[in-house]
Formats: sequence, C-alpha cells, structure tokens
Amino acid sequence: MSKQGRNLYNRVFGNRYLMVAVCVCLIFVFMGLLSERLEREFDQVEQVQFEHRLAELKFAVRLIEANLISQGKLHTANLYEGANPMDWLEEGTSHYLGIVSPEKAIKHPGNWFFDEQFKAIAFVPYALNDLKRVEKVDESLDKILRFKVRALRSKELNSKYSGLVLEPFNKQ
Repeated sequence: MSKQGRNLYNRVFGNRYLMVAVCVCLIFVFMGLLSERLEREFDQVEQVQFEHRLAELKFAVRLIEANLISQGKLHTANLYEGANPMDWLEEGTSHYLGIVSPEKAIKHPGNWFFDEQFKAIAFVPYALNDLKRVEKVDESLDKILRFKVRALRSKELNSKYSGLVLEPFNKQ
C-alpha cells in the first residue's frame, strides 16, 4: 500500500517544476492585481490631498474677507487681488514649493507653487510625472491647475467691492 500511495503522490505532485511554475504564475497575477489597486489608492490620495489644500486656501481667503468686513475696509479688497494665499497659512506648509516658475515646478508633481507671472496659486498634478521629451513640456504646462484670488464687485452703478474669492484661472 505504501508503494501505491507513493505512486499516487508521484502522479499528482511528482512534477515539481510544474508546481513551481504554477506558484510563480499565481504570485505574478496577485502582484498585478495588487499594483492596480495601489495605483487607484494613490490616485485617490492625491485627489483628497488636492481637495483638502484647496479647501484650506479658500478658507484663508474667506478669513481675509471676514477680517476686511469686520474692520470696515472692504473697499480695499482690490489690494488682495492676485495675492498669494499660501502666505496666509502657517509657515512651512507641506507640498508648497514657493514662488517658482512653472518650468521648475513641473519637475515636482503633487506640489503647489505661486506663479508670479499670472499672480495665481497653481498645482502640478502627478499625471505630469511622465515627462520624457522636451516637446511635452509646453503641453504639460497647460495641464497645471491654477487658482487666483479675485476681488468681487457689486453690480450697482457705483460698484463697490463685495468680497474676495479664490476661483479657477485660465491663462488664455
């Protein structure tokens, strides 16, 4: 019986190379599934980080607006148009490069920077990380997300400033 038992074992599990090949294939399939899932999770983390920072910036603009209203200086709202809202947050804010050109900022995806040329706060998405050719730089610069502090005017004849807002900005 032990001879027959060994024979059955050899028939079912005898080809060790086949077993190793099947195990390796399963490992690669599971690694592929895991990497797809991780990629989706990282994309979601980037989106949440972006939305959180944008909410912080909008809140900072609202605080400046509330400060102007409380002091009765809303007529000076135009002085804040094009201001850098990162200056109103704590020092050492994470994921902020400072005042840099878009060409330099594009090398650091997932970060914010202040674009002095357009007077706008901008975000470089991670999707721009795959720059490999020089001709793609101009194309990628158009995909940077920009937001600008604007002073709102009332629609009356003698229009007065009615507040501040952080709104999307297109350079065209």
